[in-house]
Amino acid sequence: MSRLLAKPILAATFVFFLSWLIYAQMIPFVMHTWKITGDEPHYLLAAHSLAYDGDLDLKNNYLDGDHKYFYPLGFLDPHIKEQPGGAWLLSHDIGLPILIAPAYALGGRLGVMHFFALLGGCLAAQMYLLGWEASGKWWAGLLGGLSLAFSAPLSLYVFQVYPEMIGGLLCLFAARHILNTPEWLNSSSGRSPTSPDAGRSQARSALLRGDKTSDSTTSYWLPAPLHVGAVAALPWLSGRYTPIQIFLIALTVWKHWPDRPR
Repeated sequence: MSRLLAKPILAATFVFFLSWLIYAQMIPFVMHTWKITGDEPHYLLAAHSLAYDGDLDLKNNYLDGDHKYFYPLGFLDPHIKEQPGGAWLLSHDIGLPILIAPAYALGGRLGVMHFFALLGGCLAAQMYLLGWEASGKWWAGLLGGLSLAFSAPLSLYVFQVYPEMIGGLLCLFAARHILNTPEWLNSSSGRSPTSPDAGRSQARSALLRGDKTSDSTTSYWLPAPLHVGAVAALPWLSGRYTPIQIFLIALTVWKHWPDRPR
């Protein structure tokens, strides 16, 4: 087992499936005991409009009571901005409703819960990989990743229709590839047979400075469209992610600026 967990892809797959399956097993309990509150029903109603009406005009959905499919508390105070033409648009950022609309179309709120459980497994795998890459020890990544996956706040947000869990996944994925942390395990620069930890630290420092080998350059740019997309999507989830987006863009520019001091 330890040999399998010492291989990044297999280990991350194990963490993903373990977290996903545990989250999925908890969904019936959550659906039965947790009542959606706050902004959750409004995100779901926007997803309902996208799935069944093909638009983001929520006027007919609020007036017709379409929230009855997932919100049993009766009247739902509209969270809208009325447009000059009379359309009622959601007053919250639209990235989350767009993202969950396919899952809602497949299974309503239950479909969204399963989609969030799937993404929660992805986030647990990303946390595991970052812990392993930063420490050089697979068991440290496993302990840290699973501990975070099954403690607050992640263990709460994975069952709530809010953008925080998805935002955390996008931020962590983008940061790992901007910093090129997968190469922290693979780089042999500065590695010493008598002091592997010191060698690993030197390798990390070299990669953070931008001193990449041809292999690490290839490794970095292969997922570039994915992490660029992750960074670009952040403000669509919530305006609160704009400062983080700016920081990640600045970090990318700084790390790859050709004439910056080493």
